[in-house]
Amino acid sequence: MSDSPRDLTATFDQARRHGTAVYDFDLRQDEIKLDEGVLSPDQVSRQVNPSRIAHNIQAESQRKAKEHADRAVFMMLLDTIRERVAELEDQLQRQYDELAQKYGTNVVDGLAMTFLSDIDVSGLSEEQKLQALADRLLDGDGRIREEYSHLTEAHYVQSWQQLQTLRPVLAKYEGRNDLTVDEQREVLDIAMDLPNVDQENLALAAENLAARIALANSTDTTKADQESIPTGTNFQFQ
Repeated sequence: MSDSPRDLTATFDQARRHGTAVYDFDLRQDEIKLDEGVLSPDQVSRQVNPSRIAHNIQAESQRKAKEHADRAVFMMLLDTIRERVAELEDQLQRQYDELAQKYGTNVVDGLAMTFLSDIDVSGLSEEQKLQALADRLLDGDGRIREEYSHLTEAHYVQSWQQLQTLRPVLAKYEGRNDLTVDEQREVLDIAMDLPNVDQENLALAAENLAARIALANSTDTTKADQESIPTGTNFQFQ
């Protein structure tokens, strides 16, 4: 028995709807591939939604540009730290040369004998002696104590201590161009104490870091809210 005209029409409509859904799905896949660069426009055999593609490409370009700008700001701060290290190394050498005229070639031992005569330093390494000198001549914030502020010896020890802080930072991030939130915070904290830091870059870095922290907190809150929903929960909307 042949199908009635009504049955044939229903079958045709169902096939057409299925074909449209498949076509729309394939169309969206092409758009995704175009966005990701897997396909180029001339490789797509049918028309895609050009406005949607253009919007996605523009949004992705803006996101990448923002990420690049954020990285550039912190790279500039690292460059500032690098410049400060070079300045301190030159300064330390000049101070050493001046002190060598007073203490001879073994400057550190001469400083220890002068400023640490009340303690036994015979078993200490040169670095340990310098740290003991820093404890004696500098305060907890690394500033020269007032009673020693006129002495080249104190400025020499201060230069040495500052290098102990800055050199490991440069070594840690050498060759890196993408820092975590905690790493950006470390770079920013150190850069804030530098005398030669660009204040505009410092402000941009602080703003970018605050934005990243806010985004991370928002993402963590959303994730926690989702995880708090029991599995299998049915929602009924009125």
